[in-house]
Amino acid sequence: MRKYLLLIILLQNCNNAIKVESESNYNNEDQYVRSIDSEIIVRKFTKEAEKITQQWANLKELQNIINGLEKEDYSAFKEKDKYLEEFINDLTKTLPKKLNNLPITSRLIVLETNILQLKSILSNSEFKPKNRTSIKNKLIESYYNFIYQINKVIEKELQIIE
Repeated sequence: MRKYLLLIILLQNCNNAIKVESESNYNNEDQYVRSIDSEIIVRKFTKEAEKITQQWANLKELQNIINGLEKEDYSAFKEKDKYLEEFINDLTKTLPKKLNNLPITSRLIVLETNILQLKSILSNSEFKPKNRTSIKNKLIESYYNFIYQINKVIEKELQIIE
């Protein structure tokens, strides 16, 4: 009896509409793009994280790519050869041992996905500017989440638990 009652309650809750704010709620594309930009939280490395990552050359290259994206420079994504794929592989292979754990590698995978998605959109001749901006912002946000995760992993490692 309880199973049927629980099933009925679940089915009724499934019918409730979930309000999702979509692009159509904005008057124009500029408002939509500004709303996406305002959601990105810029993060910096802690001193301890800087010490661990200072020798990681590929991370500096990633920072340059992200800085370029923030200035609307897509030159790294318009390379014809396998530059981005090789860069992502090198970034993963050169990951410092202290940072080689599941939370950080999962953030790297998210970064890789967003990089390849942006490259795909930029290579498509019929892309919409708001798609490019949306994916660009997702990539920038995933980069700052990557920094945040590195900071948290190092912070946790430095904690002395008695």
